[in-house]
Amino acid sequence: MARRLVTEYSRTPEVRYPVALEECYELLDWAVSRADELGLDAGRVAVAGDCAGATPAAAVTMLAKSRGGPRLSAQLLYYPLTDSRCDSPSQWQFATGHLLTRRALRTYWGRYVTDPALRWGGAAAPPGGGARAPGGGGAGLAGHRWAAPAFVAAIKTLGVRRM
Repeated sequence: MARRLVTEYSRTPEVRYPVALEECYELLDWAVSRADELGLDAGRVAVAGDCAGATPAAAVTMLAKSRGGPRLSAQLLYYPLTDSRCDSPSQWQFATGHLLTRRALRTYWGRYVTDPALRWGGAAAPPGGGARAPGGGGAGLAGHRWAAPAFVAAIKTLGVRRM
């Protein structure tokens, strides 16, 4: 039986990077360390998220690997916002006239990570920028469609298998 834990992480602009990311990682670590008590199968843990929630889900996967933390069996990322530069070809092509404009996304990234050096790469913006991961969906967010192959290639270097 599947179980679901939902992270109620702190939101921007009240807090900045890496607060929300660390909160998500702490929940993952806490849940896996108490798997028996919670009725979880510690060998079959996945993270998931959509849009702004997919970004920390991808980043938590990176943190778990780099910190030797819980081993994840899957990640489900639906249109993660990982292109912190907002500079992809589709970001420019679909810069206006859509729900998430390039200008709005640049503003959101600036509020989430105030230091540009931290914004470009690493856990704030997981590798591959702006792509949909395996198992993800696009929901018409054309500005994020350009880099699926780059995202898949980047996560493969981290040992993530595509299913």
